[in-house]
Order: sequence, then structure tokens, then C-alpha cells
Amino acid sequence: MENKLNVGRLAKAELSYHLRIRGVTEDTTVGIMRSTLRGLLKLEKSTSFVAPPYPFTFADDKEAIEVGLPEIKNLISKFHGTLSSSEYAKITAKIGHYTARANNCNPSKEDEKNIRSKFLVQLVKGGREKYSI
Repeated sequence: MENKLNVGRLAKAELSYHLRIRGVTEDTTVGIMRSTLRGLLKLEKSTSFVAPPYPFTFADDKEAIEVGLPEIKNLISKFHGTLSSSEYAKITAKIGHYTARANNCNPSKEDEKNIRSKFLVQLVKGGREKYSI
């Protein structure tokens, strides 16, 4: 799945996604979701944890990424902080989340593969275009 995920900067919908792909579907508070996800990430590293089959369709992922890209671009356009600022951490967490989602999606047709590729390029460009993130 992801190598490094800034769990503390993820919004509830993003946490829900990362929990659901690991088999956790319970809706609870953001604090509990973060704690659960941190535990699962540790478990993935230390054991032979096997995630369930990927629960989202390509259309689900496409829709989520199409919503997330403008949000990332908006955060970047307003960014005036430093690499140690909380704004920077939030931007990189969102880029990481949507990159993971694009990498996890299952395109089955050539046009879907092209869409996925374009998303990945936009995510990389969005993070490097203006601020060398």
C-alpha cells in the first residue's frame, strides 16, 4: 500500500478510505480512526497482514481524485509557509493520499489507464509546479 502516510493530517473521508481498503468499515470519530489506522500500518510492517480485496471501483476512485485535485491546487495556491509548516504537511499528506488512491485504482480499459496516468502526472506537477513540494 503506502510507504509513508501522514495519518495526523488526513481528513475523515481520507481516513475512511485508508481504513476501508484495510478491511475496517466502522464509522467513528477522527481520533479513533487515526489511532486504528496507525495500528494497522504498524501491523502491516511487522506481520504478514493481508488486506482484503480492493473495495472501490475505478469510477469511485476517479470521482474522489477529481474532487481532491482542485482542493490540492487551492491549498498550494494559498501556501506561503515553510517546509516545516502545518500547511506544507497538509498539502503533502493530501498529495500522498490521492497518489496512493491513484496507484490503488484498478483501471481495466485503455482509457482508464490513461486517466490514471494523467491523475498521477497532475499530482506530481501540482506538488512541484510552484513551490517545489
